[in-house]
Amino acid sequence: MQNELNNQNTPAHVQRAATLFLFSVEVGLTDGERRRYCDLVAAVKGDAEEKNIVPDLFHVCEAAKYGGYFITRDKRLLARKDGVRSFFLNIWYAPERPGGRRHRARATA
Repeated sequence: MQNELNNQNTPAHVQRAATLFLFSVEVGLTDGERRRYCDLVAAVKGDAEEKNIVPDLFHVCEAAKYGGYFITRDKRLLARKDGVRSFFLNIWYAPERPGGRRHRARATA
């Protein structure tokens, strides 16, 4: 979000309003977390191009580090749920109801 606010196309009034909010500081992965992340990518990437799957897997890694759950409707990630689960955490699927409203998330088993 901070990068979006620094973008020259972001209206000045939005940038001023954002100064009232707290922003988190990006924290890198520890050496152990980085190794585990690289192992995850190697194990579940499959035939996907790295540019397409690596960022998504990094979000999963961050979720494991900070919360333990990852809720998604991304079919590419859900197709890899067993491999991800063996490394980190449960992936949850948040389906949509007719009309676009979301259900309560349910665990994928």
